[in-house]
Amino acid sequence: KKLICDCVLNDDLIDESCDQKMTLVRLYYAIGVGRHGWKVEYLSLQADANHNDSALFNYIRRIRDIIDGYKRPKRLLVFVNPFGGHRKARKIYENRVFPIFKLASIEVDCIVTERANHAKDLLLDPQVRLNTYDGVICVGGDGMFAELLNGILIRTQRDHGINWSSFESSLKAPKITMGVIPAGSTDAVAYATTGINDPITSSIAIVLGKRLNIDVSAVHHRDEDKLIRYSTSFLGYGYFGDTIADSEANRWMGPKRYDWA
Repeated sequence: KKLICDCVLNDDLIDESCDQKMTLVRLYYAIGVGRHGWKVEYLSLQADANHNDSALFNYIRRIRDIIDGYKRPKRLLVFVNPFGGHRKARKIYENRVFPIFKLASIEVDCIVTERANHAKDLLLDPQVRLNTYDGVICVGGDGMFAELLNGILIRTQRDHGINWSSFESSLKAPKITMGVIPAGSTDAVAYATTGINDPITSSIAIVLGKRLNIDVSAVHHRDEDKLIRYSTSFLGYGYFGDTIADSEANRWMGPKRYDWA
């Protein structure tokens, strides 16, 4: 297994237990698992009581200084969709995602969505100061990511005085980074960007500040010159749209609901 990188090392990452014999410090890091996956491990460092602990803590401070030089998120806005996929997004976030963010000392504002387009509406609200965040993350499926995508793209154009609905407009790329933690039915965006459907891997990629550019398509109404939707994974019409609509009543089935519909 190959060492990928040390996770952010701050006070929350260090467990110190002192007795008469030793000082113990845990250093958390991420390593590769298989072809695409990552997981969190830790290394225990100890100093005998007969030796000065300063060398150990100088080593810790040096690691902190190195990591502080990386461009990693410090504050995130997270949307959790409790209705997507198998309805396990909140549990996935609380048990698997948030602990990793906490290890990295990332400040998180978490919003559990209550309806369709809840996240999009909040992102379009000018009172939500997106420039105070390093990234906007969703815990859910491809539909939830589509909400983030449309909300942030429209918000960016509006903030720059660009007619986002017109086919003739040249759009401005958002400065804020978007991320997705897979918790839906198919999670095509997570597969396409990380190569695996794994909340731990996606969380570590976010913590380490991994970024990549993706292509975005826009569908406009030809006669009205009006934006219908931005899309980045798949956009269907007719038969496929009817299949998706019919499958909504059977979300409890997970991905199998598409075959059933």
